[in-house]
Amino acid sequence: MDTQRQNQEKGDHLPPVILTMAAFLGLQCILLFTLANANKERERSQSEQSYARQLKHNHAGSRHMSPGGPRDAWNWDYGTHTTPLLTAVLSTTGDVLELGCGDFSTPMLDTVLSKMPGRKLYTAEGDATWLKHFKNLESSWHVMRNVPAFQMSASFKSPLPRWMKRKWGLVFVDQAPAKRRRRDIKRLRKSTQVFVVHDTSAFVEHIYNLEETLSSFKYRYIYPRYLRTTTIVSDHIDVRKWFAGLGDPKGIGNSDRDNREPIAWLQEDTEENEAERDAWDEM
Repeated sequence: MDTQRQNQEKGDHLPPVILTMAAFLGLQCILLFTLANANKERERSQSEQSYARQLKHNHAGSRHMSPGGPRDAWNWDYGTHTTPLLTAVLSTTGDVLELGCGDFSTPMLDTVLSKMPGRKLYTAEGDATWLKHFKNLESSWHVMRNVPAFQMSASFKSPLPRWMKRKWGLVFVDQAPAKRRRRDIKRLRKSTQVFVVHDTSAFVEHIYNLEETLSSFKYRYIYPRYLRTTTIVSDHIDVRKWFAGLGDPKGIGNSDRDNREPIAWLQEDTEENEAERDAWDEM
């Protein structure tokens, strides 16, 4: 009995180092389990699978499609508009209207347009508290407005503020409530050169009801890299050409031919550069 009691007492008083190591190993197991579950591919619904097959078929061979088909963007869909939105900003002129601010679109638009003198950015957001997170970006060329019509509780039939009734080079559509998007595109259509519209996937059509409106534009391009798609539309500019290569009549960007114009300074001192490169290669 005395030996058993002694062994039990030893177990009750394990050295702090052993207890620390045990706790550390336990935390590691929990962390590895969490990471393993976090990195698991999200199972797609039947409607998502159907839309993925449609995108993969329609954009077969496009360099803008992921090799395995449209991706889920690490299980979040907030920033899937980044590439088409940036492309549109760099390809247009005139002021930009951002309907709904966010961590991906607002800082990017602010930074890019800060390098484009003569253009202004107007950010409209319904949630005043959310808008405060971005107020430090406000400047003489970046105007921020709280728009009550964009509140989640507001009627989607509420009119746009009068200050929006002007010409826009680009309008980014990502505001609440969801049913507003279709109506606001119609309201701004006559005064806007290009629209970039987020959340245009077929499996969320029952939420946004955008298909009829978007399909009525003369030019339309669906960016296919992510399952949560973004669509660019215009009545004035063939936006498909922004993503297509030379000799690509379908406008899906599947040409291997490089039709980019070389930067001027890269053409200078070609012979000298080649000599330096060859000399370096021989070292």
